Amino acid sequence: MPHYEECNELYKELSNCIKSVYMAKLLDRCHDQEQALLRCMKKEYIKRKRESRLATLEGRIC
Repeated sequence: MPHYEECNELYKELSNCIKSVYMAKLLDRCHDQEQALLRCMKKEYIKRKRESRLATLEGRIC
């Protein structure tokens, strides 16, 4: 299942940060980008979980 465009953009930013700064990941230079990506992915997970739960409940009612 594809990620939301917002998360894809954040992933690209993190990837570029890591590529642009030698040892950036080890020195925690890209922490803000990484945290933003994790928040986006969590929001995406919660939304998909809610949609799945609603679909299940609708299936039981019908």
